[in-house]
Amino acid sequence: REVATPVAAGILIIAVVFLPLMTLQGLEGKFFVPVAMTIVFALASSLILSLTVIPVLSSFLFKKVQHDDPWLPRQALRLYSPILDFALRRQKLVFIVAGVMLALAVGVYTLVGKTFMPTMDEGDIIVGIEKLPSVSLEQTAELDLKIHQALMKGVPEITGVVARAGADEIGLDPMSLNQTDTFLVLKPR
Repeated sequence: REVATPVAAGILIIAVVFLPLMTLQGLEGKFFVPVAMTIVFALASSLILSLTVIPVLSSFLFKKVQHDDPWLPRQALRLYSPILDFALRRQKLVFIVAGVMLALAVGVYTLVGKTFMPTMDEGDIIVGIEKLPSVSLEQTAELDLKIHQALMKGVPEITGVVARAGADEIGLDPMSLNQTDTFLVLKPR
């Protein structure tokens, strides 16, 4: 019972850190949302186990023994106590230092880029062409070729065409033969 609240609070804090990852969209979301969900579920499961099953098993496995603090925590307490006393005696100074550090963090935040995957102008346009689902591979190739030739003839800014039928741009989403991604390569500005 003594450790239930601190353990639950610690697990909750760690789980909350992963919540922003669950809001990602697009390619980033496909990469990171499953990872974040897995970690949060693992943390929740470990919390439930640590508060229910583990104490019962521990009571069977471990006998009561005399307890004294190990060497490392004693040394850490020896270092920590004077620092804590200093901070409690000079609370105003601690708050000023914390405020200055927060202001510096806000200042640095404004200088840092915030785009996870920046948009790039690669000098081309992607056009999606969708045909009837019953179309064959030969019909897809023939129709796509006609469209590409019409685009090349009608738009002088296009220098080349690259097409991919039945495969998406990123390689993560399923596409059938009736769908074509066409990349129109444009003349440099």
